[in-house]
Amino acid sequence: MKALSQLPPEQGMAAMQNINVTIQNPVFLGVFAGTAVLSAVLVLLALLQPGGTATWCLVAGAVAYLVGTFGVTVVFNVPMNNALAQAQPSAAVAAVQWPAYVGRWVQWNHVRVVMGIVAALSFTWGAVQLGRTVP
Repeated sequence: MKALSQLPPEQGMAAMQNINVTIQNPVFLGVFAGTAVLSAVLVLLALLQPGGTATWCLVAGAVAYLVGTFGVTVVFNVPMNNALAQAQPSAAVAAVQWPAYVGRWVQWNHVRVVMGIVAALSFTWGAVQLGRTVP
């Protein structure tokens, strides 16, 4: 986003519109939605078979991903991307809309990144704890 924000607004906006179309492919959507589904299943399984620290680490990782990564994307970033898709990247429109979009999009992307890291660390620590309990 830093590179896109350094372009003239109409070029940065047009590039992001293209990125938002390109990213909607079966591989990305499968991994993104599949991780959410696996996280939800993991929460259910972990709560059905409590295992101490490992269980709560796995639940924390799943919740961090579901709320902080998947949820933020669905509730904030996707609607912003959809609104951007409707805009014409003309100089007049882009000069107003693009800087506002970039600032807000980056803020929510930082939340997604931090929560993704929390999820990864929690899943890893949970897996390590599970490994210690396996005979």
